[in-house]
Amino acid sequence: MTQATETKILYVDDEKINLDNFRLSFADEFTIFTAADGADALDILKKHGEMAVVVTDQRMPLMTGVELLRQVAGVSPHTVRMILTAYTDPEDIIAAINLGQINRYIIKPWNTAELRLCLKNGAELYRLSSKNEELLTSLKKKNQELFESKNLLEIKVRERTAQLKDANTDLKALNRELLQKIVELRDTREQMGMVSKLIPICSYCKKIRDDHDYWHELEIYMAKEGMMDFSHGVCPDCYRVKVQPALDAIKGPDEQEPE
Repeated sequence: MTQATETKILYVDDEKINLDNFRLSFADEFTIFTAADGADALDILKKHGEMAVVVTDQRMPLMTGVELLRQVAGVSPHTVRMILTAYTDPEDIIAAINLGQINRYIIKPWNTAELRLCLKNGAELYRLSSKNEELLTSLKKKNQELFESKNLLEIKVRERTAQLKDANTDLKALNRELLQKIVELRDTREQMGMVSKLIPICSYCKKIRDDHDYWHELEIYMAKEGMMDFSHGVCPDCYRVKVQPALDAIKGPDEQEPE
């Protein structure tokens, strides 16, 4: 079955011979449905779904073609609607255009070739209109998805920003802790350096032992290591114990100072 024969067309007329002629004329190219009045036509729409084209006679009992097409427009807005009638009353034409929202007004008896062309054009118009509606629906859906994605992205950005803020706060705390540890380590190393600078000194003669296990006089060692230079003097105790006896030994008995 080709795409053309899959195109559904509904023809409505209260004269059976016209229904038969319509089916015989166009069944080779379209899927044809027929109804004898407006009520049957609406039932066919409910049962078989939207038609590409609805062609209806205007003068019918119970429901006019214009009224039928008005209802068709309400339930199937993309369906192409055509009036086919033997009457050319201007009031009918105006009513068909205003109420039935028709796409074409055709006068009976129809010319088969001309009506076939009208049906083809109507079917193509329906296809394009339906395709356009599908694209609009798809576009609305994509826009909604984009809007939702944008909102979701904004939420995720806010959450991520909050996480980064917390992480930055934690990092600052860690940096402060690390800095404190560095200060403590530096103090420890300085203390260790001070310990490492402890110098062995003889408890008796006060000589200093260097790293090569040699013993040196205190002033010689410190001068050698560049620590400091000394200026020599004599403390009172040493003067009394060391210097005074030496001086007394040099002086005669008469020159010695009384104790």
